[in-house]
Amino acid sequence: MSTPARARSKPARTTGKGINFHTATKVQGSEQPALLNAFAAGHPEWNATQINRGSAVRAGLVSACTTLIEQIPPSGDRTLAIHHLRMAGMLANAAITHGGVY
Repeated sequence: MSTPARARSKPARTTGKGINFHTATKVQGSEQPALLNAFAAGHPEWNATQINRGSAVRAGLVSACTTLIEQIPPSGDRTLAIHHLRMAGMLANAAITHGGVY
């Protein structure tokens, strides 16, 4: 008996701009740079402490995104969850930049 098409694992498709978060079902090593780029962190004027905090946040977001891609079937809801992870990253970067003032 063959595996249904929906259950097959597909590698994350990349374009020149990154991963197709909507259709990917697996993140392979070659897609890792695009995934890291999607959660790019930092500001040119960050100090060492801010860089360390940003790197830790980025690692957590990349891990969470990888889990979503590999454990949740492609759907609009999953795409939105990933979008919210990216938004969380941007807000975390802002909090790091402003020292939690806002």
